[in-house]
Amino acid sequence: MANIEIENVSKRYGTTQAVDGVSLKVSSGTFTVVLGPSGSGKTTLLRCVAGFEKPDSGSVKIDGEAVTDLPPRERDLAMVFQTSALFPLMTIHDNIGFPLKVRNVSKTEIDKRVNEVADLLVIKHLLPKKPAQLSGGEQQRAALGRAIVRQPNALLMDEPLTSLDAPLRAQLRTELKKIRRETQMTAIYVTHDQAEAMGLADSIGIMNAGKLSQYGAPLEVYSRPANSFVAGFVGNPPTNIMEAEITEVNMLKLDNATIPLDVATAGLVRQKAGGSSVLVGIRPEDIGVLAKRISEANLDVEIESFETLGSSTVVSSFVAGRVFRIVLPPNAQVTPGRHVQLDLPVKKMHFFDKKSGELLV
Repeated sequence: MANIEIENVSKRYGTTQAVDGVSLKVSSGTFTVVLGPSGSGKTTLLRCVAGFEKPDSGSVKIDGEAVTDLPPRERDLAMVFQTSALFPLMTIHDNIGFPLKVRNVSKTEIDKRVNEVADLLVIKHLLPKKPAQLSGGEQQRAALGRAIVRQPNALLMDEPLTSLDAPLRAQLRTELKKIRRETQMTAIYVTHDQAEAMGLADSIGIMNAGKLSQYGAPLEVYSRPANSFVAGFVGNPPTNIMEAEITEVNMLKLDNATIPLDVATAGLVRQKAGGSSVLVGIRPEDIGVLAKRISEANLDVEIESFETLGSSTVVSSFVAGRVFRIVLPPNAQVTPGRHVQLDLPVKKMHFFDKKSGELLV
């Protein structure tokens, strides 16, 4: 298994800066997920690692050796795409074994390794079939088998589960974790799906507008976002981000609520923000709902709509012109137009710079 180092990689297409000075290290045997919205540059970054695109600047190293100028075939990496891209006239056995055949591996060894991979992916019964006879999930399993059969330096995956339905995606995530555990293969996985990222990753890199916003362990990214973009992107439903003011008497003015802050927090936030205006982030699941308003620190909101999700109910409202969400128990009685009083615990808040969005406290 290989260590992969991406150092200050940039890639431009005409006037579009697809990747802008991205650096990250993927340690041997770890599973790294690159997460971001469409157009954030995550697939372009993966293609630079694979060798399908050449960076305008920066370098890619595998086990300390620069491979930026090497063609894909000389990097010993395997890639799985959004579609399976199987050869339609070949059996699944021959599709999986094809990378070994072109390397002149003996038929006996090919059969042995194809069967081992098929056992791992639970597709041995599909080996005699053609791709058209398989479901979408079965085709992606076969494509994954073709990628790992030759035991490459690392496995690169570009949203391989996107075209599958939700239950099948969840099933294949479980299987990917099993494969990762048993092979200890280095992997870089690109997705816009937070559930995939949080469920699969040892480390998550969050991309936005070509830049790497944050890189760290899943719970670190979730619990301490580096900026307001990460806070608003990671989590379902996402973090509520609101404009607020911190007064000279250490009070947080947030729409119709006035929340007391401790002197140290208020002073530090004002100092780092260079003023009193800040952005405040709080996750929907950290908000308490009160039977009645107890003090001016409670936020009064009007319920606009709600979604019953089975395990919870997500209530949507507006605070200072921004969508504001609350997570309630599944049996919560909610009615559009009704006002509710909210408790916003300061210990659960994040404070961000109003201009840059960077985390202050």
